[in-house]
Amino acid sequence: MKGIALAQLRAHKGRYVASVLAVAIGVAFVAATLTLTATSTESVRASVAAQFSTTDAAVSVPSEFADQTGEQLANVPGVQAVAVDRNRLVSVTSGAKTYSQVELTALAGDEQLRWQKLTAGVFPQGDRQALAYAGSNFAVGQRLFVRPDVDTATDRTAVEITVVGLVERGDATSGVPQLFAPGAAVSAVDSGRSDDRDDVVIRLAFAEGADPASAMAAVADVASTVPGAEAMSGEAAADRVVRQFTGGSVILASVLLVFAAITAMVSCLVIANTFAVLITSRTRELALLRCIGADASQVRSGVRMEALVLGVVASVAGVILGIGGVALATWVTRMTGADLPLTHLAIPFTAVLVPVVLGVVMTLLAATVPARLATRVSPLAAFTTVASSEPRGRNIFRITAATVLVLVGTTVLIWGIGQKSVPAAALGGGATFLAIMLSGVVLVPPIVRAAGSAAALLLRRTAAAPVAELTGANAGRAPRRTAATASALIIGITLTTMMVVGAQVVRSSVSTLISDMHPVDLIVSSGSPLPAPLVESIRTTEGVAAAVPLTRTKIDVNGVALNIAAVDSSALSAVMRSGSTPTADEIALAPEDQALAGVQDGERVTVLAGGITKTMTVVEGEAGSFADRASVGGAPVPTGMAVRLSSFGTGSMDTVTTLRDLVAASAPDATFAGGVETQQQLDEILTLVLRIVLALLGVAVVVALIGVGNTMALSVIDRRRENALLRVIGLSSRGCARCSWARPRSSLRWRRSREWLSVPPTGWPARPRS
Repeated sequence: MKGIALAQLRAHKGRYVASVLAVAIGVAFVAATLTLTATSTESVRASVAAQFSTTDAAVSVPSEFADQTGEQLANVPGVQAVAVDRNRLVSVTSGAKTYSQVELTALAGDEQLRWQKLTAGVFPQGDRQALAYAGSNFAVGQRLFVRPDVDTATDRTAVEITVVGLVERGDATSGVPQLFAPGAAVSAVDSGRSDDRDDVVIRLAFAEGADPASAMAAVADVASTVPGAEAMSGEAAADRVVRQFTGGSVILASVLLVFAAITAMVSCLVIANTFAVLITSRTRELALLRCIGADASQVRSGVRMEALVLGVVASVAGVILGIGGVALATWVTRMTGADLPLTHLAIPFTAVLVPVVLGVVMTLLAATVPARLATRVSPLAAFTTVASSEPRGRNIFRITAATVLVLVGTTVLIWGIGQKSVPAAALGGGATFLAIMLSGVVLVPPIVRAAGSAAALLLRRTAAAPVAELTGANAGRAPRRTAATASALIIGITLTTMMVVGAQVVRSSVSTLISDMHPVDLIVSSGSPLPAPLVESIRTTEGVAAAVPLTRTKIDVNGVALNIAAVDSSALSAVMRSGSTPTADEIALAPEDQALAGVQDGERVTVLAGGITKTMTVVEGEAGSFADRASVGGAPVPTGMAVRLSSFGTGSMDTVTTLRDLVAASAPDATFAGGVETQQQLDEILTLVLRIVLALLGVAVVVALIGVGNTMALSVIDRRRENALLRVIGLSSRGCARCSWARPRSSLRWRRSREWLSVPPTGWPARPRS
């Protein structure tokens, strides 16, 4: 049977092209994912290696002890240089543009521990100077106003920093913009939040001639006296940073593998459908083999041999395609200098072995059912025409199982909607989807036949009527083939529908959520008084519904100095979409200010403002830190504005742009915060995520389209004598083409209708189950 199987592959190689493509694409997806993960890890390692290339030892220490520990380590015998690598995420304003999530990193004071290579300008000579990567959004001489990257920073004074030099990006793989400044500048930008006070790495360089073991022991002794500190070698520190950076790539790999599994599932359907149609078309050939002595096991092994050869060839091609794609992406990244961790190609052994094994096993499993069907061919089929039919008992089982699944799924779906449980609703929708898929072989042919009959009645006075009637009749004669035509496409379309509907639901719900989290649409905050014409221009700008002036005021809360915004409480409610304004006896403190002062909501605190001591109640400051102007003695000159826009969300982008231009011309140090900023950022993120997901799902849809085209092509080949007979009795070639084209169109309409049956009324499509 081995020789016969190979002869079949050679004789009908064109019929297997679609299956080879389906397997190759699925295998390429897996190979590319594994190679991409290894490449990103190796690229991050190369980036970190440059940072620790001159580091002999390192100490990880809590942020609050970093400066003190650095001074102690500088006095350790054998230590020549110390660098405290403090970093912080900041928001940078330059002109009318604001860049969020910029990483501000401390620059080593000693040249021995500086790993940056200067390409233009000079290294910082003062505390308010910085370096930027060449090719970034920042240029030499550019003035930047930097503040903590927090949502409620209404009271933060921006620190002015000037870019004085540009450095090579080299193997750096950070996906966020980055600035390098002296440690004093980094410390000056402090949000007060606990998550900005994580562990800091202190890098050390030993003196020439010093004993590394003795110096390392002395460093470890110092670290042992600091709570939470840990001493390690430079190489161990590099490995630790690599693990921190590659945590995201592991998550990305998991997400990509989920989509690879979807593609593999669709590929299995394509392979199973292809072999099923091929087995049907070779009924007489298989029966003839039985007549000349081949038993059922030999026929089954022949089909499996075809699947094995096909799987091996397609898997090898897929591995080459997947790894080649990552290699090309790595080359493009290095040539363009893009901010992607794809600078050093790495091909692990698993990226070759795992996809090949997966492709072969997937192909063999998909061909299992067709192989069993091949063994059921009777030798008598070699001498007669055997009509394809579905056993009545199996049809009854399908209908019964589908009915049970529909009842259970509908019940769970209704319960999930009542309990507002998305997982339960998705489970119920998935059950109904599975029920409809299970009953497709029984329900699709009658529906298509009825559609053909209806079309024939509508077109009874035209030449297209016989074509429509033949289409419905053919669907009834081959129910398995009719149902299989669109079975792969349904998964891709259902998943795409689920993601599109889900994204729209999230986008429509996020505005309400953000308005609750950020009661004020837009907050303009400056470290100096705003000019009176600017205040009036903000109030009268088209699209601004209300604007209230704020004044930055220094106060003490329980002995801790804070900066808050003094405002007229009676006017603040005009710009707040939710929440309540503080009364004369209350002070609203943002979470980071509560952490600085060590207080909580509802706590009575002592407030010193304008030389007057008062006792006030702390309330949560969702929009920032506020207090009534009369209570804290704030000056009447505004240093900021709280703005409410006529529309919220993406419709307010033009108004925000106009306000940015106005503020940049008169108050260049002013920064923007508030719900609109967050809404626009989340909308951009949702749009990007949706595009990425649709692109990934597009791979599965492409495989499904290949399967549909292949099934139709094989069906036409199988009906060559039938089509020739139609031509003999007078049907034109165009009529034959329409007959073939109408069948998948009818099936696709049925598939689309049943997709919406599996979408819960909550708007969240159910997850299909295989």
